Amino acid sequence: MNLIREANIILGQPNLVAQILKHADQLEWMQSTFAGVEDRCKQDKKTDYTLTGVKKIFGPLISEYVFAYILALERNVFQAQINQHDTTWKDL
Repeated sequence: MNLIREANIILGQPNLVAQILKHADQLEWMQSTFAGVEDRCKQDKKTDYTLTGVKKIFGPLISEYVFAYILALERNVFQAQINQHDTTWKDL
């Protein structure tokens, strides 16, 4: 907990940081790993630091992730991985 008390910068998920935020006595800046930081901005929370999020960064990445996931589902990649692990070789 001493590291949290001495930290002046924190990078992390808002829901996880919220659990330790009250102990961050020297905090100057929190960089959220989420775009939405509204839950961190409530009045009953610590407010004597700069809070930033990651808006407009993951848009292209998430669209590529979704497309790749759909393609993997369509091509039965997950079942092929299970079959490979189980040494079961069959057409999908």
